[in-house]
Amino acid sequence: MVTALYCSCEQAEKAKIQARDAVVLLEQARMLLSEDNAVQLAIKHTDAAISEADKRAAMLEVWYRRSYSPADSVDRKGRINVQEDY
Repeated sequence: MVTALYCSCEQAEKAKIQARDAVVLLEQARMLLSEDNAVQLAIKHTDAAISEADKRAAMLEVWYRRSYSPADSVDRKGRINVQEDY
């Protein structure tokens, strides 16, 4: 049982990291596209993809903190004491 929980936590952390990496790569693509005037229309779609990926990454990060944070990060009412930084 402990091994399964560890694997689940490890997979969740990997997903969280990959989601944030996707945002970084999309932002790099936007910078490269913005340098070329011929592909200005693609920037709109890239911006939309970045926004969606960023929202999903933030959601995964919050879920990960709620699922795998130590018990002392929960207040008396069961709320998680995390500082949102996005």
